[in-house]
Amino acid sequence: MTARVYPVDAVAGAPLYAGRDLRQGTVSPFAAQGSTARPMGSLSGVRPGTLPSIVTATATTWTVNPFLGLIDAEAAAIAGAYSYSFDQVVTGGVNAAGASARTDRLDVQVDDPAEGDGSSVPAIRVLYSPGTPALAPAPARSHPLATIAVPASGGGAPTVSWTATYYAAPGGFVPFNTFAGLQLWTTAGQWQHATVRNDPTPTNNGDYIFDGTNWRLIWSDTGWITYAGAFTNGFTGRPGVLPQYRKIGNITYLSGQLYNATAPTANPVAINLPAGFRPLNTLILATVVSIAGQVQILTTGDLSIAANAARTSGIGYPLDGISFPSS
Repeated sequence: MTARVYPVDAVAGAPLYAGRDLRQGTVSPFAAQGSTARPMGSLSGVRPGTLPSIVTATATTWTVNPFLGLIDAEAAAIAGAYSYSFDQVVTGGVNAAGASARTDRLDVQVDDPAEGDGSSVPAIRVLYSPGTPALAPAPARSHPLATIAVPASGGGAPTVSWTATYYAAPGGFVPFNTFAGLQLWTTAGQWQHATVRNDPTPTNNGDYIFDGTNWRLIWSDTGWITYAGAFTNGFTGRPGVLPQYRKIGNITYLSGQLYNATAPTANPVAINLPAGFRPLNTLILATVVSIAGQVQILTTGDLSIAANAARTSGIGYPLDGISFPSS
């Protein structure tokens, strides 16, 4: 392969562009590199912003609404990335449910005979692979789109899980649904950025940078999470202002109120903050109620409150304004 320049008119038949040349010069330069081992390639996936709801399934049919993306999946490291689009709805059959539940998969697959992949004509398709009942291996020359959980016969309707990867511009933040999915991208270039959006563990959501070996969290915001753990020693959450916690970066913030029918005197534990929202060291903080009180938060997450014993009627303990570096 020789050096090429784009775009220019040919003079005396040169330059002459092949499909690989055009991919190298007009697609790959504008997409984040998927692997340092594939210098002409890109990260494969759908366009950022593509909604998971484009994929649906019934007991008999899967449906994918229009979408587009990039795929770098041919064997040659310099094959370059293909752009693709589906501008009409694509459908196919779902195999009938059997005696056992199974997981089917949908992937985007590319064919290019010029790359020696064994195909006969260039093509792009959404490929359905039924489970056995385990999830089938990823097809050759593909990137994931979704899985379809098919219950055993008589067990209800199939459910779709979005598994698509995303592409991004060079240096841009590549979106991932889960931190586990991000960790699979071990071939990113140094200082590549990524963001995790929908991980079931809130503290895993945020922005990351690849240091050449590991993904490092550089910013996150869990949003306010209402405390759903156990209350102990007579404490409850005050209705309308239930205890909440939130983590921005490595700082945990508390809000809401704890309530107790009596005024505690011996630092009884009220709640236990979950892992990821606990202080690095034991904290002892003042809180203002109708009498003096004190909040103590241990590295185990135990939060306790002590107050003047003279107060015996119901009392609320505000947590607003409490913040601390957390693990």
